[in-house]
Amino acid sequence: MGEPQLDIKNASVSYGKESAKYLDKDFVNVLYDLVKARELSRQAPNKNLIETLTPINGVYSGYWINKVAWQDPRDSKEYTDEWERTDYDNEEDRLRAIRNINSKIQAYNNWLEKEKEEKGIEATLQWYEQSPFNEWALHFYLTYPSLNQSDEIGPHRTIDNEFLYKCASNMDSANFIIRFNKTAYDWIISMLPKSFNDEKSKFLSDQHLLYKPKLEFENWFMKNGLNINECKSLFDEYIKPEGITDEDISKNLIIQYKEQILRDQEIKREQRQDIFKLKNPARTRLEEMIQNDTIANWIDTHCRFQNGTINKTALGRELNVDRKTATKLLIDLGQAYLLNPLYPKETGGKYKMVKVKERKSLK
Repeated sequence: MGEPQLDIKNASVSYGKESAKYLDKDFVNVLYDLVKARELSRQAPNKNLIETLTPINGVYSGYWINKVAWQDPRDSKEYTDEWERTDYDNEEDRLRAIRNINSKIQAYNNWLEKEKEEKGIEATLQWYEQSPFNEWALHFYLTYPSLNQSDEIGPHRTIDNEFLYKCASNMDSANFIIRFNKTAYDWIISMLPKSFNDEKSKFLSDQHLLYKPKLEFENWFMKNGLNINECKSLFDEYIKPEGITDEDISKNLIIQYKEQILRDQEIKREQRQDIFKLKNPARTRLEEMIQNDTIANWIDTHCRFQNGTINKTALGRELNVDRKTATKLLIDLGQAYLLNPLYPKETGGKYKMVKVKERKSLK
């Protein structure tokens, strides 16, 4: 269930520096966006979804192309702007282009608000408020949970956060991923009750919303051979290695994003194939036998009458489909010759099976 947003920043006199560290950078809302808590409503996010939080495993530029375009709903006029991109983005020009189009979107939204005030909401139902373009977009790829099953293919999120964008533009992706995950883990630990921090017990109820996220992050660091207590967070000082420039990092974010898009497409193609196989077990079984060159022998030993003719009912029964579907599958897979009778030899009026190799030559 969604809960109304608490205006926490205006209550800064009621919380300490540790909470302020994360709230000032809007880091907590980033974590909620990673679990889609604010997808349906930013005013009343479903914060219980934080229990599904997992580490990130990739970070890429949030801008596939160096162009933004927006169409004004009032007259369908399209506005576009581009920014300079060679191997990397010109950051000043990128912000200029995005803010230029966003100013037009804001002007439209201001007009719509005025129309509602003057004419009433019902008179303006054909118009909708428009969302501005993200100024600090990054694409995050999430790890698959180690404690639960997930049906999401290649889980990824687009995050708009100035602090994270500037961090990602200042360090290579491996360092950013480690530091982001450590920052999230530190936040988790800081949110745990005082009873957990008791050195004697370290007890945390499995009903706590952060019980599984804590384990997910600990598993991630362990699986990558990293001592979680030694790792740095995004709030720790970062000294860029010699020889690496901001341009190198920006270029890498863009290149890796394009490469990840291609990997995602391949993963989705493979998963679609797997889903198709699960939904079509009869076809999948036949295809495997064709690939292994065992289908003819299987038909001869399981799906023929004693006189050598095909037993379509047995064929359907073996494949767990009706006889018409089974027959059509053989035809569609280019195995129609198996529907023919076995070729007889004159041996006392009895039929004798012909070897598979010989029969294939008679197709």
